[in-house]
Amino acid sequence: MKNKMKAGLLLAAILILSACGKMPPREVGINNLDNARIPSAVDVSDPVEASAVEETETEEDLSYEEETEEEIETESEEIETETEETIDGSLEPAVVPETSTEKSTEKSTEKSTEKSTEKSTEKSTENKVDTSAFAGRWQDNVSPQTIVDITTTGTNAYHALITRADSETLTYRWEFDGLYDQNTDRLNYTVCTKKEIVKASDGSETTAIDYEDGSGYMQILSTSGSMFWTDNKENVGAGREFKKL
Repeated sequence: MKNKMKAGLLLAAILILSACGKMPPREVGINNLDNARIPSAVDVSDPVEASAVEETETEEDLSYEEETEEEIETESEEIETETEETIDGSLEPAVVPETSTEKSTEKSTEKSTEKSTEKSTEKSTENKVDTSAFAGRWQDNVSPQTIVDITTTGTNAYHALITRADSETLTYRWEFDGLYDQNTDRLNYTVCTKKEIVKASDGSETTAIDYEDGSGYMQILSTSGSMFWTDNKENVGAGREFKKL
């Protein structure tokens, strides 16, 4: 009776497993029921080992995700570090957006610089004189018998001849070469010769040299355009104002 029950249970198990596709059905004889072993007939996977495999795979997946997150965090930290180094100027200058305050400061600075430049240019223009203005004939506004003839001899170089007729028989002449100084706006001279010319009744002239070491300067005022003469030797140019003819 017991053998029949064992055979029935074994047959039922084999049929169930065959239906599930786990193993092909095989014929079981009654004679070998005692020798039949369920573990050899049934190929059942160990659920404990499957669970262990699944847990191992899950742990690997989690470790991969953790490594991925760590890599992302590391890359973000490296990017932040590079950005900070760039802003500090250790590698390359970082492009920092200008604020409205910086822009307004730059604009005000540019405007003030332009204004100061314009003012300095205007002042320099007012003080400076065109050097070509010296060349020509000038006449004393106080005593018209005094005439100054200036000619250009080179770059900022001039020759001056000053003639003053005191009478029909007596004439004085001052003659010198001078150089224009752009720092002082003056036509300076250091070697001036003064001559005294006497005309006789027969028309002949006698020339005498009074001195040859005169010094001084000519200067044109840009406001009035008049030229003034400063003579260091005998102060003969005091009070004279020359106008260009």
